[in-house]
Amino acid sequence: MLAANGLGVYTLIYPGQTLKLSGPPVPGVAPAPTPAAPALTAPVAPVVRTIFVAGAGGQAMVDRCIGPIHFTPTDAYSLFITEHDFCGGWARFSGVGVGETVVIAGYGTYTATGRGQVAQGATTDAVSAVFGGFPRAILQTCIPGTNRMLLIALN
Repeated sequence: MLAANGLGVYTLIYPGQTLKLSGPPVPGVAPAPTPAAPALTAPVAPVVRTIFVAGAGGQAMVDRCIGPIHFTPTDAYSLFITEHDFCGGWARFSGVGVGETVVIAGYGTYTATGRGQVAQGATTDAVSAVFGGFPRAILQTCIPGTNRMLLIALN
């Protein structure tokens, strides 16, 4: 279904969206033979993503673009890192999954603890309502083809 609709693992699906339930045939994979004894494998390193913000890192795309808008955290609000789709925000943020480690260059290291959505132009109260309060930081980006914003809570 993902391939038939051009979707990725973390792509959001919306009410009313039309989806194809079948697509091109996917070749089957023969099951691997069961080893006599379990093989020892090295632990897989966790996914760590680094997000650069204007003035805190040498990312050429930030320099060529309007770049993320960032606000200093206060007692009432989170650190908001907002990128719009024309700056590649969707490509950078949409694949961040709950449990992943995110480094915001110049601001710290966080764990993604939740995902949600608000309407574009929504207030900070709407953002707080999605997560039941303010996480330490929030990644925001436009969801292409909609009037909504993707939110990722970082703690």
